Amino acid sequence: MNDTPPNKDPDDGLDALRSLLLKPEKEQIEQLQTRIENEDLRAEDVSEVLAEAFLIRLGRDDKLSRALTPTIESALESSTKRNTRVLVDAISPLMGPAIRRSILQTISGMIQSMNATLDQSFSVQGFKWRWEAFRTGKSFGEIVMLHTLVYQVEQVFLIHKETGLLLQHVTRQAIESMDGDMVSGMLTAIQDFVQDSFVGHPDEALHTMQVGELTVWIEQGPQAVLAGVLRGNPPTDLHAIFQEALENVHLEQKKAFEEFEGDAVYFEGSRRHLEECLRSQFRAEVAKRKKRVSPLMWIGLFAVLAALGFWAYVGIQAQQRWDGYLSRLDAAPGIVVIENGYRGGRYFVSGLRDPLAVDPTSFLPDWSLSPESVVGKWAPYQ
Repeated sequence: MNDTPPNKDPDDGLDALRSLLLKPEKEQIEQLQTRIENEDLRAEDVSEVLAEAFLIRLGRDDKLSRALTPTIESALESSTKRNTRVLVDAISPLMGPAIRRSILQTISGMIQSMNATLDQSFSVQGFKWRWEAFRTGKSFGEIVMLHTLVYQVEQVFLIHKETGLLLQHVTRQAIESMDGDMVSGMLTAIQDFVQDSFVGHPDEALHTMQVGELTVWIEQGPQAVLAGVLRGNPPTDLHAIFQEALENVHLEQKKAFEEFEGDAVYFEGSRRHLEECLRSQFRAEVAKRKKRVSPLMWIGLFAVLAALGFWAYVGIQAQQRWDGYLSRLDAAPGIVVIENGYRGGRYFVSGLRDPLAVDPTSFLPDWSLSPESVVGKWAPYQ
């Protein structure tokens, strides 16, 4: 019988050696794999650095705030539908001061507007503008705006880039609104024409259009186009405001763009970004003019005060003459004054008179009173 031990496979020895050498690393890899696959453990890991990550990101830019805004708005809407009392109790301490501040600002704005209107109305420039309004058939407000306006964004359109459909449209108050769908279709057609006929490069596009007194600024985005209708001479930094609004729309409406099938109702939340573009600016001379009083206003005020003073002087003189006449009647023998006053534009006096007493009307010329201005009723002594 052969007692020689069987030969061992050399690979078994290598496996055993490898197991001894790599056992710690293998255990760590298995632990990491378990931690990754376990949602509870992964959530616990994220929770340990979540607050710090928020602070770091907020310190860089405001993209995190913009990204969280739709979620927070949706949560507030759901909370309000479920229990309105919670939100009311939370904001009620702020409502009172905010309402009072709003009322004060409104009243202050009305007073400033009234001061500006009075200043413009009672100045040489104001009379010139009123004559221009009468001559051209325009309102005084339009003429004032044309002479004092630097620029004004009147309307803003948000247009889907691929289809040319109107997504949102905002208009400044007191401005006649255009047909949004017609304008968006027109702008898309013009851009396609310019692209095909003049530009040729897909990354280049139309940015400015002039239509009479109006200018159209166009900002291009990956999924949408923002077009603003302006009057006047806007500053170049207005482009940055338009671009920021368009970037915010793309950031917040990313899912709506991806799933867009022609329904613009999902872009209602973009209105606030478009309304931020409705900017305006007036000349600094107008603000200075508000702070100084026109010389014509001083003249008008002096004329009113002079008229009031003259009216008061005449009234006092007339009252003194009437009082003197009554005193003369009281001193006359055989005459007793019972009632006197002023009624229907004339003085009146009544009382008792002895038939032998002097005629009361004979005293009127002494006090510069005419017989037509005084009515006398005298009864004889009984």
